[in-house]
Amino acid sequence: MKHSQTVDALRDPSCPKCGCMMWILTLEPGEPGHDTRTFGCPRCQYVEAFEVQSGLAEPATAEAG
Repeated sequence: MKHSQTVDALRDPSCPKCGCMMWILTLEPGEPGHDTRTFGCPRCQYVEAFEVQSGLAEPATAEAG
């Protein structure tokens, strides 16, 4: 598996080895506001992980007063 890298697109990437559309295999929380998404190629079994901005902000905390 290649080292994680950042991508802007949230769609399935094309396989860099054979060009086939890769399928999402796992979706895991990463750093705050990011997800780690692992994609696999159904044709050649190439696997790659991407860090993607999730668009979710950290939960707001109410200050006790």
